[in-house]
Order: sequence, then C-alpha cells, then structure tokens
Amino acid sequence: MRRVLLAALCLFACAAHAAPLPTGSANVSYTVWTVSDSSVLLKFLLPTAVAQSLTGAEVPLLTTRRLGDYILQHVDVEAAGHACPAIDQGYDLGKVDPLAVGADRYGFEILFRCAGGTASGLVLHNHAVFALSPGHIDFARIERNGRAVEQLFTAGQQRLPIGTQLRPASFGSYVRLGSLHLSFGLDRLCFLLGSLLLVRGRKEAGYAFAALIAGYLASLAVAASGWVVPRPALLEAFMGFMVALLAAVITLRELKRPRVALLGCPALLAALALGTAFTHAHWAALVLFGGALFAGSLLEVSAGVRQSWLLPMAVVGFLDGFALPAALAPLNLPMRSQLWMTAGFDAGAALLAALVMGVPLGVYALVRKRAARPAGISDLSARARLNPRAWVNELAAAGLGGLGTFWLVSRLYA
Repeated sequence: MRRVLLAALCLFACAAHAAPLPTGSANVSYTVWTVSDSSVLLKFLLPTAVAQSLTGAEVPLLTTRRLGDYILQHVDVEAAGHACPAIDQGYDLGKVDPLAVGADRYGFEILFRCAGGTASGLVLHNHAVFALSPGHIDFARIERNGRAVEQLFTAGQQRLPIGTQLRPASFGSYVRLGSLHLSFGLDRLCFLLGSLLLVRGRKEAGYAFAALIAGYLASLAVAASGWVVPRPALLEAFMGFMVALLAAVITLRELKRPRVALLGCPALLAALALGTAFTHAHWAALVLFGGALFAGSLLEVSAGVRQSWLLPMAVVGFLDGFALPAALAPLNLPMRSQLWMTAGFDAGAALLAALVMGVPLGVYALVRKRAARPAGISDLSARARLNPRAWVNELAAAGLGGLGTFWLVSRLYA
C-alpha cells in the first residue's frame, strides 16, 4: 500500500507542474455577424484568459485597447471580391467600439461598409487567435433578412462565404468537434481507460457503454432546454472528482482494500470541504460536502453490488454532455439550434469513447485467446508473476487518485 500512496504523490506533483488547462476552459470565442443592406455589424466576444494571452497584458484598460487593435487587424469582410472597410462609428469610438459584457469576457463591435449599396457575394474572414492556438474554436452566428444560422470558424476554416441562402454548419462538423473534445480531454480518457479494469466480459462492457450513452442522453434532454447552464469550472472540477472516485472503486474491488476506499476518499473530500468553508468559498465547500456524501454512499453500495460502478459511467456521460452547452451559453441560442449542435457533439464524443474502450478490450481478448499456457508452471506464485493485473491495478489506482485529486482541487479553487 505504501507503493500506491507514493506513486499517487509523485503523479500529483507531476500534474501540478505540467497539467494543461481543463478542457473547454476558454479556448473559444464568439462572433455575431449581422448583415443589413451594404453593412455588416460584427460583435466579437473573447474570454479574459484568451484576451490576456493575446495581448500579454493584465491591466484591463491596456488589454482592451490592445485587444481592440488586434481584433481589427484579424477580421475582414469581403463583397464581390472587394474589401469592405471598417468605418469610424463616431462619438470618439473610432473603428472599434468596446462593449460591457461582464468581468470574464471582452466584447467589441466593428461596423463594415461595402461599396455599391448591397452586400452581395459576401465572404467573412476571422483569423484571430488561430495562429496562437490552432485548436481554437469560434462559434459564429450569422443574421441576415430575419434569419440566423450557426457556423464555425476553425484553424482550417478561417474564410466563410455567405450566399443569399444562409447555411448552418453541418451535423458532421459538430461530430468532429465532439470527437476532438474527447481526444484532448485527458481526464475523460483516464476515466474511460481506468474503467476497463472493472469490466468482466463482453456483456459488462456493453453495460458500461450503455450507461455512458444514457448519461449523454440525459444531459441532452436537460441542457438543450437552456434551463440549466452549468459553470464550466465547476463542471471540470466534478470531472476530476469522478476520476478520483474511480480510483477508490478500483481500490475497493480490485485491490481488496475496503478500509482505504471507504474511509480515504470521503474523508479527503470532507477535509477539503471543511478547509474551504473557512475561506468563505461556501459554494465550493457545498460541492465538496456533496461529493463526500456521494462517494461514501456509492462505495458502500459497491462493496456488495458488482454493477454499481456503472453509475459513475453514467455520471461522466452526463457531465461531459454539458461541455458544449456551457460553451454556447454566451450566444443565447434557441432550443432547436442548441439541440442540433449538442446532439452532433455528443455523438462524436460517444463514438470516440466507444473506440477508446473497444480497442483495448479487443486487443486483450485476442491476446488472451491466442496465448498458450506456459508448460511446466504449476507454482501459484510463478503464475501470479506472469499475470500483471495486480500491479496494473495498483498503478491505475495510484495514477487516477493522484490526477483526479489534483484536477478537483486545482479547478475548484481556480
């Protein structure tokens, strides 16, 4: 057990030194393009973290000025092959009008005027942020003649032609976006791969994936209505909590250490909650207390019910299903649009999850089927040495516990 705790401590220290930002933690921006006759009004929203990384400044006034100049240099409108210049909006505003959009974002308006009286053959250009972060996504809303559609600007699509008939981004675009989201989500991948240690047979693997899909469907039903808008930081903190909880389940079921699992995980969360309460971060303390109660209840049930570990699978699907709705919140999209986008996003994430879980299980089954029993081995200790499952479980519990705890604490207090 000392090896497990030592490995967890080492992984915690490594994560504290080199862990990336949480998934979806501000690597997005928002643009609204309103086309009216010969003019195009652009509203550009950018999270504070991205804005400061672009300008290299933390003083709000200086950041606003630099960021406004940067945005003006990296967005363009083209009509019939000719550039539509940004015009001075008067009232000492200049060509870029700063907007008051809250403490966690910067907002700007730029008005483009096209020659000829009509904005025909429009092409919208957005080159902001992509050079700094190729994985950046700009969620664009284009409004023209009383109709609005949603589009995406990415590093591979920084130029968007606009015809007389507005066309939204395809369903496949959101499927790809969902798969990319999961492929770069280290916490999600850790959870999916770690859960394979609890799978016993094809039927249980099917149950695990079904639980994950059920979680995505439940989140789609709740999030698409727009009634629930989760806080991204809290969402990511919960994901770290689920990784740590999975480590406790592995410790309970595979390492056969019920005292460590039943007391360690809930006690750690309760201690963090108590310490947080003294810092007057009451919301975070409430979250940690709730996590301690949930962990204690689940682990108590897991001691007697084999399939109880499927509940965390459903919870992870439910939490991950809110990733896109949380990112889309600033656009205030109608229910139909958000449902379409979120369904594609969740489908992409679920397909990649099936691949991440299915390939290792398939390889393991193939190797196990073809592996011949070594001749002359009858000693139980020798057989145990040939079976790496015990030390794999120890390393997995240590790694998941250390990383999950780090993600929980760092994201909750960020």
